[in-house]
Amino acid sequence: MTTINGTATNVTILPGDITVVPADALITLINSGGIWGGGVDRAIMQKAGQQFHQIAAQHMPNPIRQGDVIFADGSRIQHSGAFRNVIFVIDDLQLSLEDLVKEALEVAFVRGLQNVSLPLMRTGLMAGMVEKTPEEVAYQMSEAIKEVAATHPSQTMEIKIVIYVDPQQWSQRLLATLQAR
Repeated sequence: MTTINGTATNVTILPGDITVVPADALITLINSGGIWGGGVDRAIMQKAGQQFHQIAAQHMPNPIRQGDVIFADGSRIQHSGAFRNVIFVIDDLQLSLEDLVKEALEVAFVRGLQNVSLPLMRTGLMAGMVEKTPEEVAYQMSEAIKEVAATHPSQTMEIKIVIYVDPQQWSQRLLATLQAR
C-alpha cells in the first residue's frame, strides 16, 4: 500500500479479477456508442448481467461529452460481484487517461465513497491508441490519483488498482510513478 503524500488517500495494487475486489464502486471507461462487452464491461456483465449497463444507457447525457461520468447506483441490484456501484466514464479516445481518471475519482470523493477499484485502463483492446507506452499509462493514472487526492487531503479514500494481466510488471511501473514527486 502506498499513501499519497499529504493526504488520507491510500493506493493498493492488487492482481486478479476486479469484480471480486470489495469496493464501494468499480470505475471503468465506456464508449458513447453503447458497444460494451470487452474487458471490464464483460466482467461486470458476468456478475450482474446488463443491470449496470442499462443504468448507463438510461443516463447517457445528451449531448455526450468526453469525460462525462455516469454513477450507476447498485443499491437495488442483486449480483455476485464484490462491488456495490459502477462509475462509468465516457471515453471515445479523445481525452487523456489522466483527465478521465480524475473525473471518475472526483465523483467518488464528492459522493463520500470510502474505497474504489479501477483496472489498468487502455491496456487491453485500446492499448497504444492514445497513450503510446505502458509507462505513459502508469504515469497518467498516477498523476490523476495524486491530483485528485491533493484536492481532498483530509478525506479518507482507498483506491485499489486491480491488474489482470502482467501484475508484477505493472505493479512496479505504478509504484514508481505514484512515489515520484
